[in-house]
Amino acid sequence: MTVSQHGNVIYQTYVPPGPFKLTDVYQASSGGDLTITIVEADGSQRTSTQAYSALPIMQRPGKMNFELAAGRYRSGGMTEGNQQPTFGMGTLIYGLPYNITLYGGGLLASNYQASVLGTSFSLGYLGAVSADMTLSRAFLPGEDRPARGSSYRLKYSKSMLATGTSVDLTAYRYSTDSYYSFSDVNSMGFRLNDDIIPWARERRRSTWQMQLSQQLSSWGSLYFSAVRDSYWGNSHVNTSLSSGFSGNLAGIGYSLSYSIDRIKGDGDWPENRQVALNVQLPLSLLGGSDAFGNAYASYNTSRDNDGKTSHQGGISGSILEGRFNYNVMQGGGQGQANSGSASLGYQGGNGNLNLGYNYSDSSRSVNFGLAGGVLAHPYGVTLSQTMGDSVALVRAPGVADLKVSGRTQTNRWGYAVVPYLSNYQSNTISVDPSSLEEGTDVNNTSVNVYPTGGAVVLANYHTRIGQQVLMTLIYHGKPVPFGAMASLQGDEDSASIVGDGGQVYLNGLPENGEIQVKWGNGSHSQCKVAFKLGEPVVLNIDAGFTPMKQITAHCE
Repeated sequence: MTVSQHGNVIYQTYVPPGPFKLTDVYQASSGGDLTITIVEADGSQRTSTQAYSALPIMQRPGKMNFELAAGRYRSGGMTEGNQQPTFGMGTLIYGLPYNITLYGGGLLASNYQASVLGTSFSLGYLGAVSADMTLSRAFLPGEDRPARGSSYRLKYSKSMLATGTSVDLTAYRYSTDSYYSFSDVNSMGFRLNDDIIPWARERRRSTWQMQLSQQLSSWGSLYFSAVRDSYWGNSHVNTSLSSGFSGNLAGIGYSLSYSIDRIKGDGDWPENRQVALNVQLPLSLLGGSDAFGNAYASYNTSRDNDGKTSHQGGISGSILEGRFNYNVMQGGGQGQANSGSASLGYQGGNGNLNLGYNYSDSSRSVNFGLAGGVLAHPYGVTLSQTMGDSVALVRAPGVADLKVSGRTQTNRWGYAVVPYLSNYQSNTISVDPSSLEEGTDVNNTSVNVYPTGGAVVLANYHTRIGQQVLMTLIYHGKPVPFGAMASLQGDEDSASIVGDGGQVYLNGLPENGEIQVKWGNGSHSQCKVAFKLGEPVVLNIDAGFTPMKQITAHCE
């Protein structure tokens, strides 16, 4: 499956037959409909358009964000070949007072230049809006003089958390017929690939997009989206409408959707209508076995206005605390070949691994994927899962295999990356103390971080590596008072509270050192203990079990 925006491929992956959900599509563009091309197991292609518009660009006062990129253009499979010029592009965003943001950018290539300037500002309770203008200068094949044009865009967004309503409206209007996008110029003169709609390469005159969503408390949610495109050079008007409802009943998830694609203009292009139903049943509802804890049976059916019906069913789930997932699907329908798939996936701290097999009556295919991230930082280089806009670097020096936020774990040096943080708000990075190895400890189990857009923030954990000791402290022949604080000399973070009978538990102690004990401010309310533990005692070498040492020490 391929997702493209403005003619540029922004995402590619393999998906099994049946309903799917993409949660890791991160595109640089701030708006524009997404073209989704699905290549079936038998080689046939289906293309659909998904309305997309992000919130207007906003930055805090004085905050500047910039991006520079260079590369070589490719069409993403829309045409049989294309021009492949080298290009450079950049954007700059700056936050002004009074909730105003200015932004601009440009693209430079041998056959095309463009610049954009815009502003975004908050309307308070009314939402947020942005407007920009793009100027283009395109060198067309066979033309002596460049074509100069302009494009104008207006965006509006509003989210009402109290009612669960979200409104996202985007309006494009190309005011001149001499405006060309970078993809327009580079695909001119090349033949469209099969199964691509004839007007996919036409230049848009205007585009209107709207998305509405409404949460219905525990009942579920409703959505509605609409897209209307008109083009220069012909009378085609493409309108797409879709709506749906999703919810949960007694643990069973379901969704119902209805879509219409209507094309008006020259030629006979029929109206396409489709209704689809999806049901997902947790297998844990069928019995109490823990093996069914994360397994689901799903069924999906759809019917179009020609009476063609398709059916798909399968089982999916995960094991090993969600790190290993599996999926088996089988599908068929009226006028369709039987097809099926099986896929396996592993999500580890150093990246994600996927393996899949697809078959139909006429074809077989195997796919393999490996994805991850590499973060260079002052302490070294750390491999990670795929990274989003902002990430957290977890630093727990010397503590390996420490589980972090239920999604990853530290490497052999004590570092891990937590991806996909929420910008400009608190993110809690937590570690699981039950995953600590014997003789290791951390000073706390959670750290709150507040990343800005595109930031790498540090979640630092103070670690102690050493022996576990239950120490009985004696001062002037009597146990140290209850509630006294005992800590390793020079390490205030290692403080522990003394319990009844002068006993205190200390973790991560070196072979020798000094313990400072305080239960007041006076000289008679504190003392020190010099200790020498020696080598750790291993009770069971095969099991690797290290017992807690128990010693009695006199505090002086």
